[in-house]
Amino acid sequence: MSKPPMDGRLADADWLAAQYAYSSVRAIAKEIGCSTPTVRYWMRKHGIESRGTEWSVKRCDSCGVEFDPNGPSQKRCDRCRYRADNRLKFPQLRDEKWLRAKYDSGLSTIQIAEEIGCTPSNVQLWMRRLGIKARGRWSGRWKAKRCERCRREYVPSGPSQRFCSMKCQAGQQECEQCGELFNLTPPSRRGSAVYPRKYCSATCFKASLSERATNRYVNQGGYVVIPDPTMHRSLNDTGYVRINVGDRGGRNGGRVLEHRWVMEQHLGRKLFKHENVHHINGDKTDNRLENLELWTTSQPSGQRVEEKIAWARAFLAQYDDL
Repeated sequence: MSKPPMDGRLADADWLAAQYAYSSVRAIAKEIGCSTPTVRYWMRKHGIESRGTEWSVKRCDSCGVEFDPNGPSQKRCDRCRYRADNRLKFPQLRDEKWLRAKYDSGLSTIQIAEEIGCTPSNVQLWMRRLGIKARGRWSGRWKAKRCERCRREYVPSGPSQRFCSMKCQAGQQECEQCGELFNLTPPSRRGSAVYPRKYCSATCFKASLSERATNRYVNQGGYVVIPDPTMHRSLNDTGYVRINVGDRGGRNGGRVLEHRWVMEQHLGRKLFKHENVHHINGDKTDNRLENLELWTTSQPSGQRVEEKIAWARAFLAQYDDL
């Protein structure tokens, strides 16, 4: 014996058959608050045959003609539902001659949509329905125009194209060193960004770098300059200033400590291994000659008088120019 339903109306075969005649299984289940399988179960139990996709004939609310609905909620016939007057908000799109004339005149779907106040996709939809072939990127339908940069006449591949080539799109720029105009590198593909350059060549770049990095070694006037620099002035891990003097350095690829370089330029020779340079005011970045002192850590290796005298003579011979 089957269990009675929670809602007694499902047990009433006449009520369920009357509801199913003008409604759906889902609507009945929603009305009484149960699941659709429960409604189907009681329909099978009462012998109520499911109609599947076939629905009883209805009368259209708009034209009054009888029609076979596609579902229980359909109130109008297909003719009224898909009538152009009811669905089309912009009647110009239904006019094939008007739409074809607008499109053949060179206007794009975006421009046509802006003119009548609809979306471009709506214009494209009716173009497909009316059999108007879109020109796409084919340049045969476009009128010739002039390039905005070189003023040469060309046939564009679309209404928004402004330049005849990617070279013209990149444009020109004035070199910050020599002042001459040079062509920028075109982008690798269409739509990519064009990155500006400051200099026309590597020669101008090096010349500008040399001018911007002056006063970095001691010359005859006592100033610090760098001839033909290859890198910027920087600090090392211990806080000392490191510069690049190129071939004049002779070691570490031209990278030297600035305070040692200033002292070497002042002495006219390289420092000995036992020599170091001291900053008088304690500021490791103040490498003015008047702020530097030459120190030495050399001392005799023994305590015999003869050894001390020999070391003193050798030490004085190293600094006989002082």
